[in-house]
Amino acid sequence: MREFLRGLTRIRGMPWLLCAAVLGLFLLLFSGSGEEHADQSYSAQLEHRIAQMTDTLPGVEDVSVLVTLEGAGGGIASVYGTKGSGEAHIVGIAVTCVGASDAKIRLEILHMLCAAFDLPSDRVWIGSKEAVHTP
Repeated sequence: MREFLRGLTRIRGMPWLLCAAVLGLFLLLFSGSGEEHADQSYSAQLEHRIAQMTDTLPGVEDVSVLVTLEGAGGGIASVYGTKGSGEAHIVGIAVTCVGASDAKIRLEILHMLCAAFDLPSDRVWIGSKEAVHTP
């Protein structure tokens, strides 16, 4: 193996070619997709904003939110949700909170999210985090 490597280094320009190959491999492995990172950041921002909005409703506490996005660059074309320049589309929202066992509160959350993000009601799920009381 050493003889093979020595033979390669004797070829004119081979060290530069090897450096370029290693650099290219490094870039492929560690560059990742900037769009994927942007989608994650956008998702986290949306989740935070939705949690804040939902937490302001009377009777709602301890809100957790999950937003499902469809990437801006591919996949099935989405007609749902918000669309900014280069941003992903919202295709679904899941919310869990204390207070969601009350049907009126669930309906308020549903109407708020559907109106705010232009989603149909079947794209929003709301679940309860009610504490279980043990005797």
